[in-house]
Amino acid sequence: MNPLSRQPSHVSVLSWWSDSNPSLQNPATINLHAAAKPLLKFLYRRQALQIIEKNRRLPLTTELLDIYGSYLPWNYVLWSTKAAILSNITLRVRFGSRSDAYSVVESPVFLFIPEMLDSPDIPTRARASELLGCLILHTGVGVVLKLGMCSRLVSLLSDKSEVVVEQAAFALSGIAQSLDGAKEIAQASGWTLAPPLSGSTLPRIRELMATLVLNLEKHLYSESEVIKTCAHGPNQKLLILHEAIGPPLPITFIEDDAVTIDTTDGAESFTRPRAYSDPCLPGYTLRTARAGHHRKRRMSNDEKAVTAPRRFLVDVEETIRAVLEQEDTHGDLQITVADARPKLVTMRTATSDGFKSFDIRGTYMLSSLVHELVLARDNHLKRIVLDEPLLTENPVDRLSRMIKISFWDSLTRRIDGDGLETISADPKTRTGGVNPRIYVPHGEPAMAEYYRQVARKKPHANLDVQVLPHKPDDPGFVRSLDNKPGILALAMKEVDGTLKGIPFVAPGARSNELYNWDSYFITLGLLVDGQVSLARGLVDHFIFEIKHYGKILKSSRSSDLCLTQPPFLTDMALQVYNRLDHSDLAANRAWLKRAIEAAIKEYHTIWVAEPRMDPKTGLSRFRPDGLGIPPETEATQFAHIFEPYALKHGLSIPEFGQKYTDGLLKEPELDQYFLHHRAMQESGHDDIVSTSRFDERCADMGTIDLQALLYKYEVDIATVIREVFDDELEMEEDFALAPFPPSVESYARPLSTRERSKARAQTSEEWFARAEWRKGVIDEYLWDKSKSMYFDYDTVREEQSSYESVTVFWALWAGCASEEQAWLLVTKSLKKFEVLGGLVPGTEQSWRKMSRRSTSNVPRDHPYGFHWPPHQIMAWVGLERYGYLEEAQRLAYRFLYMMTTAFVDYNDVLPAKFDAMRHSHLVDT
Repeated sequence: MNPLSRQPSHVSVLSWWSDSNPSLQNPATINLHAAAKPLLKFLYRRQALQIIEKNRRLPLTTELLDIYGSYLPWNYVLWSTKAAILSNITLRVRFGSRSDAYSVVESPVFLFIPEMLDSPDIPTRARASELLGCLILHTGVGVVLKLGMCSRLVSLLSDKSEVVVEQAAFALSGIAQSLDGAKEIAQASGWTLAPPLSGSTLPRIRELMATLVLNLEKHLYSESEVIKTCAHGPNQKLLILHEAIGPPLPITFIEDDAVTIDTTDGAESFTRPRAYSDPCLPGYTLRTARAGHHRKRRMSNDEKAVTAPRRFLVDVEETIRAVLEQEDTHGDLQITVADARPKLVTMRTATSDGFKSFDIRGTYMLSSLVHELVLARDNHLKRIVLDEPLLTENPVDRLSRMIKISFWDSLTRRIDGDGLETISADPKTRTGGVNPRIYVPHGEPAMAEYYRQVARKKPHANLDVQVLPHKPDDPGFVRSLDNKPGILALAMKEVDGTLKGIPFVAPGARSNELYNWDSYFITLGLLVDGQVSLARGLVDHFIFEIKHYGKILKSSRSSDLCLTQPPFLTDMALQVYNRLDHSDLAANRAWLKRAIEAAIKEYHTIWVAEPRMDPKTGLSRFRPDGLGIPPETEATQFAHIFEPYALKHGLSIPEFGQKYTDGLLKEPELDQYFLHHRAMQESGHDDIVSTSRFDERCADMGTIDLQALLYKYEVDIATVIREVFDDELEMEEDFALAPFPPSVESYARPLSTRERSKARAQTSEEWFARAEWRKGVIDEYLWDKSKSMYFDYDTVREEQSSYESVTVFWALWAGCASEEQAWLLVTKSLKKFEVLGGLVPGTEQSWRKMSRRSTSNVPRDHPYGFHWPPHQIMAWVGLERYGYLEEAQRLAYRFLYMMTTAFVDYNDVLPAKFDAMRHSHLVDT
C-alpha cells in the first residue's frame, strides 16, 4: 500500500480551513490542526479523568498502569492531566499494599518520573516527588537510586513553590534512610557535610528537613559537624525539631471532670482508670502532669502536627512484648475493651530520633499497633518506622482495606498439588490415623491421574486418591463413606501443560472447602473489591459440581454428597457476567451459557424433582436423600433423642447409635427425625444458626425463601434467553425435564416418558410462564393478607406455619411480591423484626411459642442474628428494589454499626454471630 500523503482539496465555500485548502485566500481561515490542539488536549484530559474514576475502586493492575503510562510522555497531554494521573497513583501507593508499589516500579510510569520532576507545572513536580517518597516507603531506596534522581530532588529544594519543596524533602528524607542513599544525596548535592535546616514557615518542611539532617547525621556525619552546618546555630537544631510538630489540636474525648489533679502532691487521679497508665514498663514512661493541669483522655492535649502525621521508630519484638505484658489482662494476645488496663503506651517519634514521645491511647489504637507489629514480625522485620495514620485510621476505612488487601488472600484456597496438603490436613475430612483422601468424580480420568502423580511426588503426604461412581449421591454409598471421609475434587484448568486448581474463597479461617450459599455473598464482596477472576472461579466450581455431583453441594466434603443449599447460581452468574472484560463478548456469552445451562439442570433435576417437589401444591422443599446419623456431629448431640430407643432395645446409648447407623436397627420415627435434621442443614438455617422455625418439620415445609429463590431462577433464565441468546437456548447435556404445570398425575409417570432437555430449544416464554405460575402458588399457599406476611406451608399437615420469619423479605429481593404486598410487609411487619442491631431471624412471639415445644438442645434463634448476615443483605436489596430507600439505609446502618463497633472494641474481630438485641457479638453458643 502506498504511504498516505496530504492532497489539496478543491476550492469550496465549505472549505474554510487553510491546511486542507491552501489555495483559499481568506483572512478568516485558520489552521485546523492548530485549532484542534486545545480541543485534543481537553479530550485527552476528560478521557484520563474518566479512566481514573472508573478504576478508582479496582486494583492497581499492570494493564491500568500501562494506560496511565501512555499519557505521560506526550506533549499534547496537559500537565494538569499528568498531575491528576500521578496524584491517583500516589494515593493508591500510599494507602495500598507493597505489591501496588512494586507494580508501579515495574511499569512505564516509573521511567517517566524524572521527566515529570523537570516539568514547568508545579502540581506535576510536586506529585512526582511525592510518588517517589511513597515508593521508597514500600520498596526501599534501591529501586529509586537506579534512576539517579537525587540531583533533581536536591535542586527542587530551592523551588519557588513550598509545595514542591515539601514533597522533595519528603522523598530525600526517605532516600537518606540508607547509607547508599545518603552518599548519593551528598554526591549529587555537593554538600560537604549536611544541608542547612530550612527556614520555611511551614512546620512540615522544617520537620522533613530535620529528618533529612538526622538521617544524614546517622550515616555520614558526627553530631558536632551537623551542628556547625545548621544555619540557625547549635541551639536551634533541637528547637526546630521541637517546633516542627506544631501546636496541639483541641480534641476532647471525655469530660475534664473525669480527670483531676491531687493538689497535695501534684499527682493525677482518674475516675476512669483504664484511660491512663499506671507506672509503665521501661521505655514506656507516662509524663507527670503539671499542677493545676487538667489532662484530657486520649489525644486531646498531646502535640499534634497540623500538616504531617507522626512516625514512630519501633523495636518490633520488644514493643509487642511490652504492650501485651502491660495491657493484655486476659492473656489472649489481644487488646480489647474487656482488658482492665489503662490503655496507654508511650512511643518515641522517629523524626526526633527518639527524643520526643507521644502517647498511644485507647483500645483501638493499641490493638492496631499490635496488629501492625505482628505483620512486621511475620515479615521478619526487627525494627520499623510506623506511621501514625495506621493507628488512627477511620475504622470503616481500615476494615474495608483489610478485607480488600488481606482477608481475601488469607481465605483463598486451591485444590491441587500445591494447596492439597493444607486442605487434606483438615480434621473434618479425615479421622484419627487415617490418611488424607481426595475423591475424584467419574468421567475425569486426567484429573484422577493428576492426583495420583501428586501422591507419587509427595509420598510424605500419604494422599489416598479415590474415584467416585457414576452416581455419587446414592444414599447407601454416601453412608459407606462415613468412616472414609475426604475432600471432593473441584474444577481445574490447564496451565503450561499441567492442571491447576481454580482458586476459591472459603467463608472462614478454619474452613478449607467450597461452600454453597456462603459463596454467593462472598461473590458480592469480591466484585465490590474488583476481584472478578476469583468471583468467576466460584461460578465455575458450581458448574463443575452440578455436572459431576448432580447438585451444588452444601460443602465440598464427601459427607455432603446428598445435601445442597439455597439456590443463587443465576443471580451469581449474572453479577459476574456484568463485570467481565468486554473485550471478548463471544467468550463471555459462552461462559454465561454454561452457567445458565447448569442452573437449568439444577432446577429440573433437584428443585422441581421428587423428593423435593410436592406435586400436589407445586411447592418445592428442602428434602434431601440420606441415611442414618449425620457423620459430622458430636457424639452427645443426639443422646437425648436416642435415650428412649436405647431403653426400648436394652442397649446403652452409644451401642444403639452404632447399630442404628449400621442399619441393623430400624426405627421409622428416628428416620423421620434425621430427615428433618438433614433438611435443616440443606436450608442453610441449621443448628449453627439455631433456628426453632423448622424443628422436626423442615422437610415438609414449602418455605417462602426457597420459593422466592426459584422464582428468581425462572425470571433470570427467561431474561437471559431472551436478551442474550435471541430467545433460543440449545442444551448441551441430556436429562429429563420436570412436568409443567406440576400435578400428582404427571409426577407419577416414569422418568423415561418425560421430555428430554435436548429435544427442543429453551425459550423465554416457557420460563416466564413458570415464574408467573409460581407467583400464583406463593400467593395461594404462603401469603396471609390479614397478618401482612408470608408464612411457610406444611405440605404434610396442609396448613400454614405460624412462625414469623425474616425470610419474608426475600420475596422483595426476588421481585415476586406485588406493590401492595410489599407495602404491607414494610408498614406492618418490618417493625416486628427490627431491633437495635438490625433484623433478627424471627419475632420474639414466634420464638417463645416454638421453644416451649422444642426438643432441640441447642441455643435458640432469638435474639441472635445468623452466623453471617445474608438476611440483612437480602432485606436491604429487596427494600431498595421496591423503593423503600430510607428503610434499607436505616437497617444497613444498624447492622454495619454493630459490626464496626465489634471490630473497634475487640481487636479487629469479624464475628460469625451477633446478639442484635444487645448490639454485641458476645454470644454464648
